[in-house]
Amino acid sequence: MAAQKDGSQVEYSHNDQLPWIAKVSSDSLALQSVLMRHKAFCLAQPSTASDFVSSHRQVSLAPDIYWLAYMEGQVVGCISLRDLGDQRGEIKGLHVLETSRRRGVADALLWQLIDYARCREFRDISLETGTSDGFASARRLYRRAGFVERGPFPPYWDHPRSYFMTLAL
Repeated sequence: MAAQKDGSQVEYSHNDQLPWIAKVSSDSLALQSVLMRHKAFCLAQPSTASDFVSSHRQVSLAPDIYWLAYMEGQVVGCISLRDLGDQRGEIKGLHVLETSRRRGVADALLWQLIDYARCREFRDISLETGTSDGFASARRLYRRAGFVERGPFPPYWDHPRSYFMTLAL
């Protein structure tokens, strides 16, 4: 049971066929493992701008909030949100393990982040992704959720291997 803003209670049931999402801290070993796989995936893409691949050495660019997705008791994906200030956010590091793709994990992670941003009254969420075929399914996912193409936003710059999108909330 979980309390809602209006004081009502909501009962959650768990179904192993659907992803279960949990907010985690940045020092979570499970999170670090998925982020390492995400970074390896990005660097393996022919059109990845290596300057933009998440680097947690740059603390000022590190995301603020992380979520993990679980299925059948195993971590299968992650997503993170960076607060850009002025009620704006940036999606960082959406990744689903290859063995768990096409099972609704990316959708569940993305909607968890969008719902969180809406509850905190963000005005919009933006993202940078790659232009190669390896990122085509990510671009389709974002379009289905209502994201539209936009230009670069700080700290990014225009680059032929980067594709920028935003969602007004």
